[in-house]
Amino acid sequence: KGKLFYDYTVRVLKLSDEAITVMRDMEQARGQLVLGSIEATALKDLPKLLADYHRSYPDVMLSLQTDMNDVFLGQVLSRKLDGAFVSGPVAHPEIEETFFKHEELILVGGVHEGEADAASVLAQAPLVTFPEGSAFRRRLELLLSSRSLPYVERLTVLNSLGAMIANISAGIGCGYLPRSIVQPYIQNGTMVEYPLDDPFSAFDVVFIHRKDHNLDAAFRYFLDAVKADI
Repeated sequence: KGKLFYDYTVRVLKLSDEAITVMRDMEQARGQLVLGSIEATALKDLPKLLADYHRSYPDVMLSLQTDMNDVFLGQVLSRKLDGAFVSGPVAHPEIEETFFKHEELILVGGVHEGEADAASVLAQAPLVTFPEGSAFRRRLELLLSSRSLPYVERLTVLNSLGAMIANISAGIGCGYLPRSIVQPYIQNGTMVEYPLDDPFSAFDVVFIHRKDHNLDAAFRYFLDAVKADI
């Protein structure tokens, strides 16, 4: 009974602290926001969003961390993060998600690959991808499995998007990455795209947070910024 009462006490005190914070900071944005994001979105889309928010609300301390997609749901649920940008949809009863952007994965390789087509690349080429837990890797595996292609022995696993781009540009392997990230490399002749009929390429990036997250000014205004950036 003592342990049960203690658990309730911790929850009541936490809720009381949140209520005090929300009432005090209903209009003035201050405090800290700890955010997470898949790396591609962090590199391509968040610098301007975070910079604009910081200019508007300089009293809010922002921090951003990147990781594999599947890590973030648990971190948001456990309140280690205020929110995260992930590949959606996220079906969880305690999670609210806000659409952020459409994205498309494409198959790319270095210009050294010559005139290869998508079918031969998928069947034979070395493939550069993220570790398990990545939404991009999961979709690549679905694509390969749908064509009954063996791939495990051909995978080079890297946890850095920059390292993947360097390896692909050098012709060391091919990759399955967001168009918004690799399009500049295609345009400058560093990479080539292999068009293919692909039912797994399209996905949405969403911002997730707990439904019961305290709605102080710092968090409310950040949600507004996310929606305004769509």
